[in-house]
Amino acid sequence: EAAEETEEAEEAPAEEPADVDDAVVGFTAEELEELLAKEKEELKANEKELRKCKKEFIPLRRVKKTLERDEQKLRRREALVAKQKVELYGVNNIADIDEEKAKKLSEDLDLLDGLKLSVQHCQEVMEKNEERYPLLEQIFNLLSSKNASLKADIATHEKMLARLNGSNGDSEE
Repeated sequence: EAAEETEEAEEAPAEEPADVDDAVVGFTAEELEELLAKEKEELKANEKELRKCKKEFIPLRRVKKTLERDEQKLRRREALVAKQKVELYGVNNIADIDEEKAKKLSEDLDLLDGLKLSVQHCQEVMEKNEERYPLLEQIFNLLSSKNASLKADIATHEKMLARLNGSNGDSEE
């Protein structure tokens, strides 16, 4: 039964051309061409704005993702280093320190310092852009969704125009 429902749900989008046929009735070819030209101009302007927004937003989004990832790595690395220090310099091991473990601890401490610097730098960048980032994110999301919507509208109107031209061509012959 669930498979049948899934098949019916998948078939539903295939019925879109019937909607396009119904919509074609309300437009003339000239109106559709004007509408398409207007939508294409709007899409062009929207894509230009989206490119501008991307230049500012994408680098900040990368910094934010790097910050989140490095903070997680930093917490794990700090726990690992703390565990290594306890093993190496624990209360019972003061006299005999394993050289390999000491070398590994030193390497991990260097990695820890690098992560701390990375996190600090990313935090500084995000603090400088604390007010801009949410606005850029909203603008980016709005422009992206508008872009997708315009492309879908253009595709639908092109189908409508093709069907209208196709039906006009049939009736003229």
